[in-house]
Amino acid sequence: MSDAGKEAFGAAMRGDLSEAAAVADALFGDADPRAHAWSLALRAALACTLADAPPPDLDALVGVAGAAPVPATLAARQRALAALLAHDADALGRAVDALARLTELAAGPLADASHGLARAGLRWLRGEEAEPPAIAPVAAAIDPSLQVEHVSLRALQSLAEGHVATGVASARQASRMAAADGVLQAEYLANLVLARARRRSGRGHLALRILTALRAVVPPTWERWVGLELGLAGALDMAPWAAVDAALDVGDRAAFDAALGGLLGGPLAAPLRRELIAWRGLTDPAAEPGVDAGPWVRGEAHEVPFGIVDGARSLLSPAFVVATAAGARRVLARGLSLVVEDAWRPEPIAQTRRNHHTLAALALAGAEGLEAPALFAEVYGFAFDEPQHAEVLRGLVHRARAELGDAGDIVREGARVGLAVRRALAVPDPRAERSLADQVLGFLAGGAGRATAREIASALRVPLRSVQRAVGALVEEGGCLAEPDGRRVEYVVEDTTFHQPTLHRLRGRR
Repeated sequence: MSDAGKEAFGAAMRGDLSEAAAVADALFGDADPRAHAWSLALRAALACTLADAPPPDLDALVGVAGAAPVPATLAARQRALAALLAHDADALGRAVDALARLTELAAGPLADASHGLARAGLRWLRGEEAEPPAIAPVAAAIDPSLQVEHVSLRALQSLAEGHVATGVASARQASRMAAADGVLQAEYLANLVLARARRRSGRGHLALRILTALRAVVPPTWERWVGLELGLAGALDMAPWAAVDAALDVGDRAAFDAALGGLLGGPLAAPLRRELIAWRGLTDPAAEPGVDAGPWVRGEAHEVPFGIVDGARSLLSPAFVVATAAGARRVLARGLSLVVEDAWRPEPIAQTRRNHHTLAALALAGAEGLEAPALFAEVYGFAFDEPQHAEVLRGLVHRARAELGDAGDIVREGARVGLAVRRALAVPDPRAERSLADQVLGFLAGGAGRATAREIASALRVPLRSVQRAVGALVEEGGCLAEPDGRRVEYVVEDTTFHQPTLHRLRGRR
């Protein structure tokens, strides 16, 4: 009977749960301790996949370890993975303790490797530095997912420590290994980590594509983590972000605070908590920006921290400078609904881009304003020369003042230029704009999947010729593929690691 349990467990790891529950019930309480242990392993696999399936007791796993060390260890590994997916450090800590006892009762490479990986996962959840242990070949032969988990954890740890290039390399390696090994849970983990690495490296469109694909195939226990990552990649319209998104739609401050508090108040890995706190600082004009979001909020840096993507549905600038008489800060466009309703906003037309740049720079400069040469260099990108550029600067200030109207005034005192705010302003900041190529990739990755240049131009409301130039350059650089469909040419986002065969394989093995 133990052979039946072993076969059913192997099938479950490959994504086939059709016999798992029946075999687990048949073997539970069997006089053969090995058969009983495989029943516990199957129950652990079901609980790691289905949110409402009860997991086996950890003490029970320890109790059968002497007679059946392999299934007992595999069951404990499933308990550890379920805790990691839930970001539950307390539960993972209990699994680590159980695996430590298993290593004492059933010393061997599988137990040692499982304990080391669970402990590394716990340290990542807690935000502590750790190097996942090397996996002995004999252990990997018993459980192929050990090596994939090792490389995935190494990628997560590298990203948490700010070593983004190393994290991307490890995540790509883990994804390719998982595809070859055929263990479904390991492949989910590897590709979830790959999406995280893609976002952190500034390729949010690839993260969005991977996560959107995963969302369609992963079982319930994976959905919260995938959903958290989707929100950070710009997709706020699904769980667990849906309540946050709904509050932002109507500018309901109380509902927004409650919904975001619910996200931050639940179990959350320390690296994700740090990113969610940064997201709040970037989005909420009333939030303390904190150490990670602070430089961007103050205009000292123009690259959004952690590769966070704005979730705004509009086609306005992804960032605005919000200014009142009390001060100014930059916010992501999705947070504009939380700004006072009567805030003055300029028309988002291309001809006024330098006006917006001028107003945004002056607002963030505060009461002291900027030296006139510094303002000129900020807006035009080259040094100010008095004989050549004095009249140009006067024209720049005049146009910006005229657009501002009665909402405020631009004041020149000697060599300094400052902004006096009469009522709340929300000015697009061109320094934080996404390129058209990035907008095209984001559109394709965010659900469209594929589209013609005309469809992209219509959705983004930009000239067709501009889109044609952008997709032409993207195809030449390898950022997307051009696929003929009759008389149409459709454009598809391409990722050299997570590509179409991966989608078909994961969907077919759900």
